[in-house]
Amino acid sequence: MPTCTVLAFAYVAAVARQPQGERMLQLAGPGFRDFTRIAGGEPAMWRDILMANRDEVLAQAASFRHVLGEIERAMLASDAQALMDQISQPSALRSRWEMGAAMGALAGGAASRPAAADEAA
Repeated sequence: MPTCTVLAFAYVAAVARQPQGERMLQLAGPGFRDFTRIAGGEPAMWRDILMANRDEVLAQAASFRHVLGEIERAMLASDAQALMDQISQPSALRSRWEMGAAMGALAGGAASRPAAADEAA
């Protein structure tokens, strides 16, 4: 999924560009290494992949910004329950995830909504 690469590149750049970025990179651990591994790939190859998938990457980037905004709003409001809601569903989904397996959707997706027959019951 090329959008994972965009997130990895953006995350590395965001950390590195902060005033204490070098220190933050020195303190980074296995989570940073694992999440950003793909950002160490060949830049020209990823440029070509991202450009070839431009429309989908842009659509996914908008989706990521939306979810990040929800998390940020919960934190700004000091709304611990909303924050828990924002992290619980993805955490549970990731715990069940297997590569290639159908997993349904998170909140708002067709698989997470009851069918019309279920709603009438």
